[in-house]
Amino acid sequence: MSYRRRFAQDLKVYDPSRAYEGYTLFAPMSTNDAWLINMKGEFVHHWTTPFPPAQHGRLLPSGNLLWPQKAAPPVIPVGGTGSEIIEMDWDGEVVWRHEEPTINHDFQRLPNGNT
Repeated sequence: MSYRRRFAQDLKVYDPSRAYEGYTLFAPMSTNDAWLINMKGEFVHHWTTPFPPAQHGRLLPSGNLLWPQKAAPPVIPVGGTGSEIIEMDWDGEVVWRHEEPTINHDFQRLPNGNT
């Protein structure tokens, strides 16, 4: 799987002694895509989601993506409003779904598995 960059933007400086090791999950609000990149700016994984994000996604310890999405028009017409949260596995399969027409801005997967 390859991705072509639309802009001439690359990782310019990476100093391991001045950065925490980890990954960055990002998802442009205008697409149905979520990307995981490493500290060197290299693509590690990509999900194509059923609908665009309503807010930020979260990477779970299992490697699954917890994703609030705009599957239907918002009940409350304010920014950051979605209609459901899904969990997608590494292969892009939806393994859990919760419809919530008024979700706004924040959600969390708790240690006991509740969301």
